[in-house]
Amino acid sequence: MSSKTFFVVPNHFRRRVAALCSSGKKTSGPTLKMLKEKNQRMQALKALTEQDQDLCDLLCSQPFSISDNSVPSLEQLENFHQHISCLTAEKTFILINKTEGQRLEELKLKNMQNFTEAIRKEIAVLWDKCFYSADQRQAFVPYYVDDFSEELLSLHDAENLRLKQYYEDHKELFEGVHKWDESWRLSLELEEKAKDPSRFTNRGGNLLKEEKQWADLVKGLPKLEKKLKAEIEQEQNKEFLVNGQKFMQFVTDQWETYWQEKEREKQERGDKECWGSFRTGLGTTALD
Repeated sequence: MSSKTFFVVPNHFRRRVAALCSSGKKTSGPTLKMLKEKNQRMQALKALTEQDQDLCDLLCSQPFSISDNSVPSLEQLENFHQHISCLTAEKTFILINKTEGQRLEELKLKNMQNFTEAIRKEIAVLWDKCFYSADQRQAFVPYYVDDFSEELLSLHDAENLRLKQYYEDHKELFEGVHKWDESWRLSLELEEKAKDPSRFTNRGGNLLKEEKQWADLVKGLPKLEKKLKAEIEQEQNKEFLVNGQKFMQFVTDQWETYWQEKEREKQERGDKECWGSFRTGLGTTALD
């Protein structure tokens, strides 16, 4: 901001007023009216110049050209007023555009966030369909960034397209793995139900159906594993992974976990039986 312009009453105007006062003569009505009008013009010029300076500093434009050493005419003041009005209108236009630009920018950012979050949902579904491990999911770092931008949206879009293509390239294999996974989970669920003593009170025939279903699953799982293994080897694709592992390693880990759980349950039953026998022995000894 440039410094303000300070106005002073012209010297010739001061001298004239001083002369009139020192002469002792009475100033006529028209003369006083003229002096008052000239003073008002000078005050108006001062106010307009200050407005002009502020607006020119803001808009980086040239100030209105008018001499401040003489009393401006009414026409000059009118032109100055028009100049100020034009600058004010330009300032208003700029502020409106700036406000609208900010609003559009905020709207654009919000839309980018909505689009990015929508693609993230698609990516999460594809991760599940492609049996992605936690490490594989965390490897796509942009998924966990909340600073939304065009670049972030572009990265998500590219990853989404890559995953879709990856799934389509191995669609039959993934469908087979999904079938195996569903069969595996269902067999575990049926086996867990078989531990419930209340199932023997069921008279609707569900017990026999569940036992037959479980037996079919147990027989079918190894066949499905063999079939998938052959299909994977036939494709000779080293990139096909299930939960971050090769399929047969994934299956082996599931079975190992299963047998470890069985061994743990067996150990717990053995400990309980031993403890029960021990308590029985103590009771018998005490009675004796």
